[in-house]
Amino acid sequence: MRFDYDGGANALGNAMSRHEGQRLVDLIGGAGHDVPRTQEAPLTEPSRPTSQQRAAAPEVPLPLSSESAVALVIANFVPLVGVLFFGWNLGELMVLYWLESGVIAFYTVLKIAIVGKLAALVAAPFFVGHFGGFMMGHFLLIYGLFLRGNSAGWTPGAGAELYAIFVPIWTSIAALFISHGVSFFTNFIQDREYQGATVSGLMTAPYNRIMVMHLTLIFGGWIIMLIGMPTGALVILLALKTAVDLHAHRKEHGV
Repeated sequence: MRFDYDGGANALGNAMSRHEGQRLVDLIGGAGHDVPRTQEAPLTEPSRPTSQQRAAAPEVPLPLSSESAVALVIANFVPLVGVLFFGWNLGELMVLYWLESGVIAFYTVLKIAIVGKLAALVAAPFFVGHFGGFMMGHFLLIYGLFLRGNSAGWTPGAGAELYAIFVPIWTSIAALFISHGVSFFTNFIQDREYQGATVSGLMTAPYNRIMVMHLTLIFGGWIIMLIGMPTGALVILLALKTAVDLHAHRKEHGV
């Protein structure tokens, strides 16, 4: 036996007789028989989890498992109060949720500024211009379907008519602004969603959410107009909008 150590070689057994060397080899080999061998466990069917193990399993998040989700539901509850107690009509609801698109755009610009830094000097104005055109086309559609009535074009006194719509719903606009602000600070800032965000992804995200929400509102509003706009139908439309909005919120933030 030879051991190489620190650049040198040391031999063991050169001065031993063959009998002593064989005895040492037998001693080393026999020592291995006293070591317990590992045994393969028999194949058995997996046992079913006990009630305690099932209780310890992670639970699926509830619809209102975050502050931002609670704020979203509360903000959508304000128009319900307006419909039931203050006589808000379908046109006022459509204008309100059109304004929500502007609130979403405002917080999107803040996100672009945080993620893009210097690139936001170009990306943010581009987004505002593009999204502003989208909102203009969206408003003309809402005005033509739900506000104008049977007249064609922009009717005289339309500005005063819109002003009369905006004044009653300002509390709901503020609630939506606060709701999206809570989502911005809790999800994007506190939970650091900005770390995995890109400027291009932030610029396209509002379109995905708004298109689904407003297609639901426009289709539902068209049906309500056909049946005479009863209060119960407006309540159902508000509940549907809240459900769609909450689903989109949880899908976007995973809460």
